[in-house]
Amino acid sequence: MTSLALRPWLPHVPTGSASPTYERHHVIPTQTDPTPVTDIDTDARTVVEARRLVRRLATALVTAPFDEPAHAELQAFLASGAAEARAAWQRLNALSDEELTAKARSAVLGAAARSQK
Repeated sequence: MTSLALRPWLPHVPTGSASPTYERHHVIPTQTDPTPVTDIDTDARTVVEARRLVRRLATALVTAPFDEPAHAELQAFLASGAAEARAAWQRLNALSDEELTAKARSAVLGAAARSQK
């Protein structure tokens, strides 16, 4: 039995001709923001790298009595990288879900096109 009631995660697709209501509410967003996808990708990488560094440094600082190189690396990160990571995080948070979805879709399509070359 393939009733829609048994598969609630599937959207209702009207039979016959396409419904304007369905098309209006179930469209794939397109990239409308002139911000290149590479900027978003760079911001995301910056945030991920900052998180990794903080996690690694926190582990080193907690597990070792006092690790001078890790402490120096933490101080350097806090002095220079924190502002950059915070700015990247704020730029990503400023985007709406639709913008993030459109940019992610554009990035995936671009990567797929590059891999086929």
